[in-house]
Amino acid sequence: MSQPVKIGELILGRYQTIAILEQSQSYQWLVTIDRQTQKSHGVQILLSQLSDEQFKKVFNYFDILKNITQKTLITPEQIISRQDFPLVNIYPDYNYNKLELSESLGIEKLTHYLYEATEILHTLHNKGLTHGRINSNSFILKKDKVCLTGFGYAPILTPDNMYALKDCGDFIAPELLNRLSIVNGNAPDLVTPLIDIYCFAKTIGFWLPSITESSWYSQATSPEPSQRYSRMRKVFTELEKALIDIYDRTKFEAPFTPLELTQNVIPSDTGTKGGLIPKYTVELTVEPPEAGRVEGSGKYSDGKEVKIKTVAFPDWEFIGWKGDVVESEKNFSLIVSKNIKLIACFKKQVKSSATIHVEILPSEARDFVKVNGTGNYVLGTTVHMHAWSVNSEKWRFARWEGDKNSYTNPLIISVTKDLKFIAKFEKVNITMVSQQEKHIEPGNAFSDEKEILISQFQTSSPPLSRKLIGEAFKVDDNQQSSKQNMSQDLEEETHLGTAFITPETEEPQSTEISGHTAAKKPIIGSAFED
Repeated sequence: MSQPVKIGELILGRYQTIAILEQSQSYQWLVTIDRQTQKSHGVQILLSQLSDEQFKKVFNYFDILKNITQKTLITPEQIISRQDFPLVNIYPDYNYNKLELSESLGIEKLTHYLYEATEILHTLHNKGLTHGRINSNSFILKKDKVCLTGFGYAPILTPDNMYALKDCGDFIAPELLNRLSIVNGNAPDLVTPLIDIYCFAKTIGFWLPSITESSWYSQATSPEPSQRYSRMRKVFTELEKALIDIYDRTKFEAPFTPLELTQNVIPSDTGTKGGLIPKYTVELTVEPPEAGRVEGSGKYSDGKEVKIKTVAFPDWEFIGWKGDVVESEKNFSLIVSKNIKLIACFKKQVKSSATIHVEILPSEARDFVKVNGTGNYVLGTTVHMHAWSVNSEKWRFARWEGDKNSYTNPLIISVTKDLKFIAKFEKVNITMVSQQEKHIEPGNAFSDEKEILISQFQTSSPPLSRKLIGEAFKVDDNQQSSKQNMSQDLEEETHLGTAFITPETEEPQSTEISGHTAAKKPIIGSAFED
């Protein structure tokens, strides 16, 4: 798993990070400066740890996307893969404004922007691709043209990829949450254009809360995919009718209303009939901004009941509302009678446990190796990560990668957060192993780890203690004193270790040599006697 990049950090030795646009469990979007050209670029980094098959799907997805020439699709210029960054997408200048829609834009501007948004999705679907994570951050304005960005989720949205599902928050089609659709570990292809239609409708409901009461919204967000609109152009045709019906009703009901009566603020006690009902603003914000999102902002008529909702992002906890209304419930309703400002407050969750996940690479080794240490642990627990091969003639452990790179095995770690590792194995050179088994190096006879008996001599003397060849040449203190008592003639002879010295267990036998008494030399082979 790639680590999130920090501001100021250099990517690929070239792109220096100057801002973080968004970070999820799966991706990170950055604004960078190319140190070679001094131009700004958008950079998208894959953070998730994916299987080989998933990674191929992601890479192929972006490769197809890169070749689409539609200017309203913000596609990468380059796709780079390296060991430290498995997937890095380099985008052109990323200095854009996020699309913000509200009723205050007026019916003409609203329909214009939404038409452009649906046409972009129509183009994408015609190319055989699905976005997968449409939300209010997916659309930007580039020279007053609506453009689509935030790609990369369609290949990884599966019912068993909880990180990707969490990234989508409430903007996710219900069929992706149905784990019962998984059969024998395989899930059907659920990521279709119908997912984008669902998410697009939810996004419009986020911008324009009043649209959620329309029949258009009910059909577009139907829990049953087959009941939704089948094409994006049909989505816009029906959406335009709903917008006119809700926000431009007076165009049909009161075509001759005097101009002064069309103003937004008209005192409710004037007794005026036929004019517009006063509208008030509900303004919702999040504190801190990265902790979650809220629903219910917008302009409402006097007496309108508004449903206020909040969604906490992963690792954050909602703690209450403050502002014009104090409320502890994350979802509640209020009656609009004035302008209202509310702040949804969150706090960082304190985790008591964390998970260790290990992926084995390459995938072909998985049937021949084992890994210990995965699972959920209380924070602060010391874990011994151990990877080994059950077929040592074919595979052997190479190294750990991920949250810690190491060649140590077992690897001892302290659990302070969720950790992801890759246990990498490499193939054994079978030819080399075979040659090593047949050939015994000369030095092996002197190894401390093996007992090798070169020969065995039969003598009438009691059997001597078995010694390795390497020990036969080791001189201890007792043997040193014995050598000093030998005759001058024997001292001139080169002695090599205990092979020439009588062990303490034997009685020394005296022999007269040139008037000196010397200990009788034992049989040299005694050092090898079994």
